[in-house]
Amino acid sequence: MTHSPWTGLAIAGPLLLAGAGGGLVIAPNQTLALSEIPHTSGGTAGGVLQTGQRIGTAIGLSAVGAVFFGRLTASGGDWADAISHGLLITVGLVALALVLGVADLVAARRARGRDTPATATGRQ
Repeated sequence: MTHSPWTGLAIAGPLLLAGAGGGLVIAPNQTLALSEIPHTSGGTAGGVLQTGQRIGTAIGLSAVGAVFFGRLTASGGDWADAISHGLLITVGLVALALVLGVADLVAARRARGRDTPATATGRQ
């Protein structure tokens, strides 16, 4: 196995991009998730949201870790293969989150579309 002095830089770019993307998503996600919650229930809703995020993170890390270490053992210590499989699971989980988010957005827009046509045209 060969090591390149450029490996760190090759990894730093994608990690920087992922970190910036995560930072740009987290605050708006909190705002959007709690936007329709009454102010009197904001504390409870925020706590439930944070708990759900922590549970999701724990399950995701466990799944990726299990795949990584399982593949590392099965491949006889091939780190590149194990990392590739772990990243594949990570990408799959992110894609699943994207699909669920888009489906939720489409469902919300359809629900709003059903509620507003009569009032938007002025007919009752």
